[in-house]
Amino acid sequence: MGFCRSKKKKTDEMIILGQINEKGNAESERLSVAENCSLVIKRVTAEDAGRYDCLQYSKSGHQQASDTWVYLSVITSEYLHHPHFQLKL
Repeated sequence: MGFCRSKKKKTDEMIILGQINEKGNAESERLSVAENCSLVIKRVTAEDAGRYDCLQYSKSGHQQASDTWVYLSVITSEYLHHPHFQLKL
């Protein structure tokens, strides 16, 4: 299994065969893969927005199924950090 992020005509291989691709990936410390094969991104920023593709491979490295993709949108707001708008649980 692997994950790729496509952004502005550029594709980064973030996870290759279940392993974090640390080479050339500044975000690698924020990435992990859950037991159910979900991609987990910690401390999401506006720079994380874009298309993410999940690629499924067999243990021998052959593609097992067609790709699945999702587009991540990130909404930022100055009000999230404004002292008058504090979230109370």
